[in-house]
Amino acid sequence: MKIEYETFPDDLRLRCHLSGRFRHDAFTVTSLMRRPYTVIAGLMNGKAQICFADRSKAPIVLRAGEVCVLPAHCCHYVKSLAPGGMDFIVAGFLFEVRGGMDFLNFFDIPPRLGKITNGILRHLLEELLRLEKDFPGRTELRKNVSRQRIGYTMLESILAVSTLNPGLLSTRRLLPIIEHLNDNFNARPDLPKLLKMSGFSRTHFFRMFKSQTGTTPVEYVKRRRLREALLLLQESDLNISEIGDKVGWSDQVYFSKIFKSEIGMPPSMYRLQYKNINPDREDA
Repeated sequence: MKIEYETFPDDLRLRCHLSGRFRHDAFTVTSLMRRPYTVIAGLMNGKAQICFADRSKAPIVLRAGEVCVLPAHCCHYVKSLAPGGMDFIVAGFLFEVRGGMDFLNFFDIPPRLGKITNGILRHLLEELLRLEKDFPGRTELRKNVSRQRIGYTMLESILAVSTLNPGLLSTRRLLPIIEHLNDNFNARPDLPKLLKMSGFSRTHFFRMFKSQTGTTPVEYVKRRRLREALLLLQESDLNISEIGDKVGWSDQVYFSKIFKSEIGMPPSMYRLQYKNINPDREDA
């Protein structure tokens, strides 16, 4: 199948948001979690089962040495199946195109990656974790350059075993609309303007938009706002009201209600949970 996304590589934004080690005791179950970026997780020892909030997705059983890839916004929890507990090395990368589209959402990633891909990704995860140690002469700039190189190599390895989603049509006529929504996600979508930009009838526009994004323009904007809110909760010191206002929900009560219905907990609890479970970077 011919890939119709020739313009995406020049527009790809890659950023590392997470790298660290998680330890779970024997037979524990983690809280339901959703991250606004792709998670690459390698199981170093033990045995684990990754379960999804979407019941149509079968759980993934991981054994020591295996790696899994969880796309952005994948709502999941982890069960330890080993009497000795388990250790994960985890990396979180934002692979973004057109100012807000998750690049890997255009691909079907196999739940089991194969021996070669597992080995490559596990090696890269270990290299990423070593970057967090302080070595003389290694500046933060050099670390960031190395993180970028590792991220692109990870992406290349994932794409090598993935297939383009066959349900996708050409995005060329929708790209201006998607860019417009990404640039103005904190405003309500102007449907007449979107229809005029597309040149499609209302029915054809909604059918084509859903084939590209999996949802409607209003839902797309809501997801975009939620992703921005998740990032701000993790990485900023803004209070909940300020975050809601920044992403387009100026009513804090309504923002908290929407957030809880989609994420499963209030924004304040999400921020606290993230800080509690986010692994500390290893000391030198």
